[in-house]
Amino acid sequence: MADSAEKDLEDIVAERLREAGLKFVTERAVGGLAPDFIVYGPDERRFIVQTRNWDFPGLTTEASRQAQHYQDAAKADGAFIVIPGLKRNMPSKGVVTIDGLIPALQAEIETAKTHANPPEVTKIEKLIFAAMPFAPQYEDVFFVAMSYAAEQVGAVCDRVDRREFQGNVVDEVHRMIRRSSAVIIDLSESKPNALRGGVRARSEKTMRSYLLYAAGEAAF
Repeated sequence: MADSAEKDLEDIVAERLREAGLKFVTERAVGGLAPDFIVYGPDERRFIVQTRNWDFPGLTTEASRQAQHYQDAAKADGAFIVIPGLKRNMPSKGVVTIDGLIPALQAEIETAKTHANPPEVTKIEKLIFAAMPFAPQYEDVFFVAMSYAAEQVGAVCDRVDRREFQGNVVDEVHRMIRRSSAVIIDLSESKPNALRGGVRARSEKTMRSYLLYAAGEAAF
């Protein structure tokens, strides 16, 4: 279940986009990911908008890194992470407040750029769950390797820290595994949560397949 604060943030962003007359879609798959919003410019250029109720040291660095990853994975013309508590807008780094989102999008739309020919936007039909460390050094594994693999089979890749929810994190992991067509387990550091995710995946009757990934190699 989405956290109420996170859901309210998504509702606020959606209302701001409507007020600005910007076309957008939600709950769609692109590049093996399922961003909160895909916003379209008048020339059909695409921009990714992701909401985050974050409050921790170094959040702007992490948000900027994620914005670039979303842009690259979706082959979008731009990407922004919206953080309500941000002290100042940094649109050049893809990190903005709620009030800063629309001006940042409009500035990008008014800038002449070559269309990036992004991948097709589709409905979310299949989910691949990623059980893996959340450290920054593994972002490339998720955004480049895992999301690409998901895209090749018409799915989206997701992991528990990408979704806000209420309740116990282990219960949420179990729920996501039950919804998944497959699970990718990164055992590079043999993290307990990843190992438990693997055990749970094998025990789920609905699971079709799982892949173990460690230190750059796949082990079946």
